Amino acid sequence: MMHTFCYRRILGTLTVLVAVSAPAALAQEGAVSNDGPLARDSVHMRMLLEKTIFAVDVLTLDVWLGGDASGRIETLLDEHERSSWLEDTIATIARDARHARVELQFVRDVSLGQFVDGIREDLKKVYEADLIPQAKYEEISSNLPVWFSFLDERGIKDGDRILYGIEGDTLRTRYMSVSGRELLDQTDVGPAHRLAVMGSYFVRDSSFREKLLKSLFEE
Repeated sequence: MMHTFCYRRILGTLTVLVAVSAPAALAQEGAVSNDGPLARDSVHMRMLLEKTIFAVDVLTLDVWLGGDASGRIETLLDEHERSSWLEDTIATIARDARHARVELQFVRDVSLGQFVDGIREDLKKVYEADLIPQAKYEEISSNLPVWFSFLDERGIKDGDRILYGIEGDTLRTRYMSVSGRELLDQTDVGPAHRLAVMGSYFVRDSSFREKLLKSLFEE
């Protein structure tokens, strides 16, 4: 029981991101690019997520922030020493970013059941932080098994990637198999989708926030 609980807990924050995008119409090719990092002046954060207790690698995560968010964070890093206030401020800026790229690469197989359970756990955390409305929270939670039915038999494989592109309030989500096959390509428009994605990484007590912020200060 402890083994299963810990695994689901770690998967939660990352999987909520796909859930927010799933009900939308298919994206038009090139609508929002998320094929790679932003320009060289973007802020980059990177981390390896491990399964707690057993220290099993689960995925790598890269986040690139561009536009106004990048400039504001660079200024803060230049002018202030590391502190709780600075970390909170940077996390808020990153959460609200309107020009971003994210890449998750799995380094371990994951079942659809673990995936859905993890989404629901951290989706509630995002909702309780008042980042998404109750109606959106309930909609996503109840429809998860349908939206991700393509993972029912296959599951998530070691080497699969999830890519996100954010431009303003437009979110593009792509799911790429380890063989390079595109299993999902969808676009959603609206602040709730954007905030659910970035909020999952930077909301207080998320599985990702501490290590992502730490990477900024260690570069």
